[in-house]
Amino acid sequence: MERNRKLLNEFDWVILAIYGTLLLFGCLSVYAASFREVEASSFSQVLDVNTSFGKQMMWVAVCIVMVTFILLVDSKFFTSLAYLSYIVSIILLVAVLLVGKEIHGNKSWFGIGSFGIQPAEFAKFCTALALAKFLSNQSIDLKNMKNMLTAFAIIGLPAALVLLQPDLGSMLVFCSFVIVLYREGLNPLYVIIPLLLLLFSVIALKFGALVLSIIALISLSLLIYFNLKKSLKTIIFIAFVHCFVIGYGYSVDFIYHKVMKDYQRARIDYTLRISTKQAINKPVIKEDVVQKIVPGEKKHRKFDDWNIRQSIIAIGSGGILGKGFLKGTQTKFEFVPEQTTDFIFCTIGEEEGFWGTTLVVSLYIGLLLRLVWMADRQRSKFSRIYGYSVAFILFFHFLINVGMTIGLVPVIGIPLPFISYGGSSLLAFTFLLMIMVKLDADRLHVLR
Repeated sequence: MERNRKLLNEFDWVILAIYGTLLLFGCLSVYAASFREVEASSFSQVLDVNTSFGKQMMWVAVCIVMVTFILLVDSKFFTSLAYLSYIVSIILLVAVLLVGKEIHGNKSWFGIGSFGIQPAEFAKFCTALALAKFLSNQSIDLKNMKNMLTAFAIIGLPAALVLLQPDLGSMLVFCSFVIVLYREGLNPLYVIIPLLLLLFSVIALKFGALVLSIIALISLSLLIYFNLKKSLKTIIFIAFVHCFVIGYGYSVDFIYHKVMKDYQRARIDYTLRISTKQAINKPVIKEDVVQKIVPGEKKHRKFDDWNIRQSIIAIGSGGILGKGFLKGTQTKFEFVPEQTTDFIFCTIGEEEGFWGTTLVVSLYIGLLLRLVWMADRQRSKFSRIYGYSVAFILFFHFLINVGMTIGLVPVIGIPLPFISYGGSSLLAFTFLLMIMVKLDADRLHVLR
């Protein structure tokens, strides 16, 4: 009894409380977003596994069982199976490309009756375990090229397989591991260069490749002028970098106009506020996305940027206090597609208003700060690296999901942790977080 009491005291109850609160928000939001489909007159009908809410509640029950298992099992179980879990996740990612079920153009799911399992979600925490296992070796130094390439290979292999599905949103989450590598001694240039490329992409898309070229040429002229006394190699290197930037700008322009589809360009246009006669004002007429507000009324065609516009309208219409639970009109009349998954945040914004979204955002910020603090206090390298991985994976999901619902990030399809509908994501996020809670509880007793 004394041992069990001591074990309970070692768990981080702040993390567990935030987790439970987010689960509650998730259940209420999924119910609200799918209420028109439920229309239940009895409690048994509400929990019917043929409805979104019924399935979600089933997965919540599974998660509670898994939380109990994870917190009671020896933490060495996770360190010893780190590489094995990674290998299994890679096998599943390959298998889903061969025999997976295609949904919305992505071959990302194993179909099991009316249920589906998405291996990409589980690959995230398996990659976090494998990366932590590799970097926890005392002989590993990321300044060594071989070690650095191995670390990038551990991250890149599942990311590449996810991109082949193609699932750009999940693939981008794997970029969060680069920040983990930086925390463990990776050269800052590997973080700075991608950020600069992102900046160049925005400039090329917003103002045009020609403007980026002019800026690069002016910069090149100034740098060469102030480095005339330096070696010829330095000047050649400066010129090469600027030529690369100019070429990169035109390649971005080419991909945008010749490779991307209309709806992808429209989402970028709306996010960057690019004024164009293409895509945004061009309707995509598809029978499977046409809806009626009221039976017998005129059908409303959906535009390429429909999701973002309707999401912003839904959040804005909530005001300070919200319209009230189950009273959101944007939600009730299905104006926002994928509202139980990718756009679940706008359900909270419409029905709970500013106070509800502020509470949810505060919970996530508190969770992320707590995780970073928790990672910093670990005595073992494995636990510290895994803790950083958990924090940055959740951060990327939170940032991208909320960003795209308010029009700051292009729509790429990514769930909001613990709130969005989906058994795979909910279970994977639960594994991801609870393994860290268990590692932290054992930090004073086990050295890895």
